[in-house]
Amino acid sequence: MAHKIRGLPQSLDESREKQAALLWADDLFRRQSSRGIAASGECADLGSADCAVKWAGESNELVCSHVLKRGEAWIKSHDLSEEYFDENWEVVDDRIGKAGLRLAAWLNAIAARVSPASRDDGEL
Repeated sequence: MAHKIRGLPQSLDESREKQAALLWADDLFRRQSSRGIAASGECADLGSADCAVKWAGESNELVCSHVLKRGEAWIKSHDLSEEYFDENWEVVDDRIGKAGLRLAAWLNAIAARVSPASRDDGEL
C-alpha cells in the first residue's frame, strides 16, 4: 500500500506501515490533546441525529471552502492530485483526528449506556 505521508517513503512493508500508522495516530492524539480537545468534550447524544448533522455540516463547509474553491467546472476538468494534496493535507489530517475523538466519545457513551452499573438487572 503506497501513501504519500510527509517524511515517509512512498512504499512501506506491512510492519513499517503499521509502525507509521501508530506514529501518526499518536501524533494526531497529541495534537488534539495539546489544543485542549478531548473525547469528553465531543457531542455524543445517542438519542438524536444532532451530532451527526453538526459534523456533516462542518465537513460540507470544508468541501465548499477547499474542494470546490476553484469552482465546480474546474473540479470536473481536473484531477485532485498532488497540488490538491499539498494544499489540503492538514485539513484532512485534522478531520481524521476529530473523527477519532468523536468515535471515542460515541463508544464511551455506548459503554456507559450498556455497562452493568447503569442497568438495574445487571444484564447487557
